[in-house]
Amino acid sequence: MTFFSFAATTRWGKRAAHNRAQIVYYMAENLELRRSEVASDLCQMTGQSMEDALREVDLSVQRLFYWGAYADKYGGSVQETLLYGATVKIHEPIGVIGIACPDVSPLLAFVSLFAPAVVRGNAVVVIPSEKYPTVALDFYQVCLTSLKICFLYSPKRMDIFAKSWLHFRQLLSLISKGK
Repeated sequence: MTFFSFAATTRWGKRAAHNRAQIVYYMAENLELRRSEVASDLCQMTGQSMEDALREVDLSVQRLFYWGAYADKYGGSVQETLLYGATVKIHEPIGVIGIACPDVSPLLAFVSLFAPAVVRGNAVVVIPSEKYPTVALDFYQVCLTSLKICFLYSPKRMDIFAKSWLHFRQLLSLISKGK
């Protein structure tokens, strides 16, 4: 599981920021095209109303467009030095980021944690929501052709996996939101 994410780090991080933005836009467009299907799945899984599910899908699409727009905006800066010349400051990807998703608003939570990590060139290893893990897998199908993402599918015991991730030297960041 982590081997594939480390292999994807170099390929994904080396892509031009504009290309990463286009790929995230593509994910947003695909999610928008499958809006009613994804909302229907959310209704069945979570028991929320169709109106709430549609709102969650719409917000998820907006988040993808928002973070896609940032992919090529804040990559660095040029700063003047005290003497002659200039210094170029470039923001590099962290590497591999582990993300543990909460149960509340499973699609929106997943997209909100996933998108900012990948637009900056990082590879991600995701533990989907324990209660609704198939939401992340459904999203994976939306972006299957555009991005290599490694998912850890485990509907139980997120705490065990999250603690074990801390022992991987190559895993440079762990994001967990909620319980």
